[in-house]
Amino acid sequence: MKTNRRAGALTALLIALIIGIGFPATATAETPDHDGLTAYSDAELTKLFGDAGVTEDDIADLIAKVRAGEVPDSMKADSAPTEEYTEEVKGGYVTVYRYADGSATTVTSTSGDQADDPKPGTITTRAIAVKGVGCSSKKTSGSTTTYTGCNVEAAYLIGTAKFKFDGKRSGGKFTITRVYGGGCNYLTKCGSPTIVRKTSSSSQHAQAEMAVHGSPIKGVGWTQHLLVRVTNKGVMTAYGDYSYIK
Repeated sequence: MKTNRRAGALTALLIALIIGIGFPATATAETPDHDGLTAYSDAELTKLFGDAGVTEDDIADLIAKVRAGEVPDSMKADSAPTEEYTEEVKGGYVTVYRYADGSATTVTSTSGDQADDPKPGTITTRAIAVKGVGCSSKKTSGSTTTYTGCNVEAAYLIGTAKFKFDGKRSGGKFTITRVYGGGCNYLTKCGSPTIVRKTSSSSQHAQAEMAVHGSPIKGVGWTQHLLVRVTNKGVMTAYGDYSYIK
């Protein structure tokens, strides 16, 4: 059997060239570093800001502000709202806070049994847009009521965060039995949802929470804790961070 020496030599030369030059670098699966909100299109920012409660009249100016590298007033710890109002909705209350630069945040408090707590009593300034706490509940035995699929969701200017929990109300106390389904989008990154206080008492609420991190503007770090607290009566209130609890 004859060997094609010329073909073999060409093959060896190609292999040598490939080894010497190397293959082009391939893209990694890592998430690229974003320059905060400026990494997104005007359409994406319009949706983000609208979800957080910014009015249509203020969105364009707010987009221009973040493109200039400035942090919106609603995400500054030392900012105070210039306007606020509260509306009652089915099963809860919605409060909107407006700031001098047009940025806004909104918080909705919804209880498992609104009749137990007819007043909001938990709304404070610099609140975050919590979109709702809702559960499926049913009597299981005697005085025990179980709650499943309770949803906690917050809309921040830089994205949303959410998790779910299950629980039961028995013997005059509420117990959080499970937390799950944590998730974030856009510039928010979530830790794992955790149970901080499993069972309520006369002086302390049951509590579950999840850390939320992000960077609204390049080089500016930001951390909040999305949490829910539940009283002995099963009244559930969601918060965007610890500082919003009176």
